[in-house]
Amino acid sequence: MKIAAVHWNDEKYRQISDYKKLLSGIKKDILAAKKESCELVVFPGFLGSLYEELGGGQFEEYIDEICKLSLHFSIAICPGSFWERCEAKKYHASCIIDNGVKILNQRQIYLARWEKEKKLDRGVELKTCQIGGLTVGLMVSTDSFYPQVARGLAQRGCDLVISPIGYIGYYNEALQISGVYQKVQQNLFFAIESGYNGALEGISFWGDTGIYAPLPMTYKEQGFMGRAQEGSKLILADLNQEERMHAIKQFDVLAQLNPDCYCQMKMYGGEK
Repeated sequence: MKIAAVHWNDEKYRQISDYKKLLSGIKKDILAAKKESCELVVFPGFLGSLYEELGGGQFEEYIDEICKLSLHFSIAICPGSFWERCEAKKYHASCIIDNGVKILNQRQIYLARWEKEKKLDRGVELKTCQIGGLTVGLMVSTDSFYPQVARGLAQRGCDLVISPIGYIGYYNEALQISGVYQKVQQNLFFAIESGYNGALEGISFWGDTGIYAPLPMTYKEQGFMGRAQEGSKLILADLNQEERMHAIKQFDVLAQLNPDCYCQMKMYGGEK
């Protein structure tokens, strides 16, 4: 299955002055992905919240606009993430839309301090859906740092995990690598991560964008099928399930251990 991940830099976001320009940018990248014969395109986290801040209405209206684009272009879309309001509660959530229909909705389960300060509520369950013969799940932003979320999706048979993200504070590549990328190598599924690099409600966010796979099936076993840290671009990759299963079979867990390193520790008779 061929997929695309959208990466927009901070300059791109500064050019988006209203919700109509946001939708125009989304439509442009959907069209570009469709021209590349992609079955799925993933947008950065918080785009639905940005749509609301720019005067476009709450998340229902944003999802309705994306459903129209999905139906028109016959493509599956993860529209990023948004504030989902349900009765008196407010969640950070994401979804997947296929041919104009929302087939999966996922609320973020774990909250960072700033999210708790915004009085967000927690989701309580993990869900999956089917796209192009693959079992697909969502891991929303902060959840990427919690191994139990990734493991839960792996136990549900996920072949592909989608993660629209955005982090606050200073840019920290190592921090982001400890999220989705690390969970891919621990659970051996494919993953798409799309980072938000703009401001929202007075908070600045950052995030790289990448498509990840198990180490053995990537160039020099780096784990990256595609990556963007600068500029505004569309990252493409072809997810080959047969190659992934082969990579899983040849992954020798015991070979990753380094007993000689432990022998140097004092508790094992070493000098360190």
